[in-house]
Amino acid sequence: MAKRYTRKELKRPDQFQTFWTRVYEFLKSTTRPLAIGALAAVVVIAGIFLYVSLRDKRRAESSKALAQALRVLNSETGPQLEDPDAAKDQHEGDVPKFKTETERRDAATKALDKVIQDWGSTAAGRDALLVRAGIYYDLGRQDDALRDYKTFLSKGPRGNLRAVAHEGLGYVYEAKGEHDRALEEFRLITSAGEFYRDRSLYNQARVMERKGDKAAAQKLYQEILDKSPTTPLRDDISNRLALLQK
Repeated sequence: MAKRYTRKELKRPDQFQTFWTRVYEFLKSTTRPLAIGALAAVVVIAGIFLYVSLRDKRRAESSKALAQALRVLNSETGPQLEDPDAAKDQHEGDVPKFKTETERRDAATKALDKVIQDWGSTAAGRDALLVRAGIYYDLGRQDDALRDYKTFLSKGPRGNLRAVAHEGLGYVYEAKGEHDRALEEFRLITSAGEFYRDRSLYNQARVMERKGDKAAAQKLYQEILDKSPTTPLRDDISNRLALLQK
């Protein structure tokens, strides 16, 4: 039986999947140290060999730093972000216990700050901006979130991570009451695959509701159901349509 939501519950921007779960699915592939043993079998100029070795070592160390920051973020009651197949570089006891959610987020933010400061030119440093932007959004620090999302996008990410950033910007603009700018950001994720096409339309429809354009919202919600009958957003959409038709 589909769950029924109240109007207050349906105002939440993300009913289907948490920000952190989505982000980590995309980050998992970037937090594993690269193997460089094969380089020893290649006859190259000593300078090039040294450059490649240092480059890969830097990538591995930066990825490890980001993974540790995610462990802090994931401690206690946080969503499960750990990659169960990845080797454990540290023991569980290396991540302290936090008394409150605020303490945990503060510690995670500081860990991400260090990743960005120490490894800002690496992919891990870039991706740490995306994670920190999500924390700022959760804390209501919309201007800080806006800055990090824009900085992340300025570094040229591609694929799903780029879509996550544009969606995050959409949420920020929505929270700031800039609905037209939110719509622009949500539209930018349409081409990132079926999962994001549905989310793009869904988020656009929500914003249309907030703007008072019920007809446009209903049209977008129905478009999702028509094109993706089995979408995980189906229950939320059905409840929203029911409320709009009252």
